[in-house]
Amino acid sequence: MSTARTGRSAWLPGFNAAGLVTAAGILVVWQLLVSTKVVDFLFLPGPLAIAGRMPELLASADFHEQFLHTLTYSLSGWGIGAGIGIVVGSLFGLSRLADQWAMTSVTVVRLIPAIALLPITALIFGLSSSMELVLVTYVAVWPVLVSVAGGIRTVEPLLRDVARTLHLRWFRELGQVVLPSAIGPILVGLRLSLSSAFVVAIVTEMIGNPAGLGNSLNNARNAMQPELTFCYIVVIGVTAVAANAVFNALSRWAGRGSSARKVDDRLGVA
Repeated sequence: MSTARTGRSAWLPGFNAAGLVTAAGILVVWQLLVSTKVVDFLFLPGPLAIAGRMPELLASADFHEQFLHTLTYSLSGWGIGAGIGIVVGSLFGLSRLADQWAMTSVTVVRLIPAIALLPITALIFGLSSSMELVLVTYVAVWPVLVSVAGGIRTVEPLLRDVARTLHLRWFRELGQVVLPSAIGPILVGLRLSLSSAFVVAIVTEMIGNPAGLGNSLNNARNAMQPELTFCYIVVIGVTAVAANAVFNALSRWAGRGSSARKVDDRLGVA
């Protein structure tokens, strides 16, 4: 019984009723202020007006296309960037020589904001989806790289000594011992990377690539359609929250399945 309950809780986190009540209260106050004209801005609609416009947006074929574009390029860039970060971060974590010679340069490069590179990528790739993918990949690399390198350095030396005693090849040691033992920091890096990838995808679409939810948000603003503008903001926010919730659920599952205790058992460490 407890096992089934634990399995469900890994995928369905605790229900935050207090948080929902607070959010609902904010919406009610917002609607009252707008309806009574206590707050009277020309382009500030109330929640009811925004909600009334939402079904029309969600039924639009153009919305589906733009939503799929943003989701595809943010997740693709995140996947590519995470893969690069895991490989390079593993190198830095395992090799003191690589860390000594290259980590300073990597630190300098990763501190350059992705948006600062937009003019260069626009010159090379044009205002295109390729430009968006490059920038999303760029920003997705660094949180994973740093967390993987740091996580590997915190792995207990005893585990690696046992792996060497068992004559495990380096790739088996990395995949079966080192990375599973460092799963906590790695998952944190992947989560930060996912958030950054989605943000940069939206911003790039707003100021560079004429496609996706960011571009649609701009178009709604330029057309002076405040209800539609807020609808896009809501969609972007809900998408980010949903992606974070799915990743958290997968993280809890991966954390249970790849715990250091199971690594110890696999190697026979008491």
